[in-house]
Amino acid sequence: LNCNAVRIFGEDVGRLVECSKMALSYGLQVWLSPRLINGSMNETLEYAKNCAREAEKLRTKNPNIVFIVGNELTLDMQGLVSGGTYQERAPNLFGSEGVPNNKLNEFLKILSSEVRMYFKGYVTYAAGNWEDVEWKLFDIVGMNHYLNSYNKSTYRKKLIELKSFKKPV
Repeated sequence: LNCNAVRIFGEDVGRLVECSKMALSYGLQVWLSPRLINGSMNETLEYAKNCAREAEKLRTKNPNIVFIVGNELTLDMQGLVSGGTYQERAPNLFGSEGVPNNKLNEFLKILSSEVRMYFKGYVTYAAGNWEDVEWKLFDIVGMNHYLNSYNKSTYRKKLIELKSFKKPV
């Protein structure tokens, strides 16, 4: 594939670590992406901090790791949009409730700060293209930018706009 990096995501911390070790042994950069689906804000924060501790142990042996503090938390996590499950939150997020960007960024500020207490490498967030993230909190702009029929004409423009943050995208 001629790739130089791999994103490893999941919920099991032990598997995340083992997969990361394998990828690092092949010379790949690892984008470690713990993903707790349907956790509360407190559970997500504690989970991310635990993963950050383990990621830092790996990073001290091989600095080729980027830590992703969360993925599309407006959908993945409870507390930003009403609904107990991912499936219940989706219609609320894309319906009358809309995207709670202020609440998201308040949580990301806490999350990134707490994670940085344990992980000393590059930190980013995997944002949905519907989320308006304060990228000043992160070292890298991480956008899950999906190409769909509705954004085909603006897809490239949006990617170029992300460069305005003067950070790697």
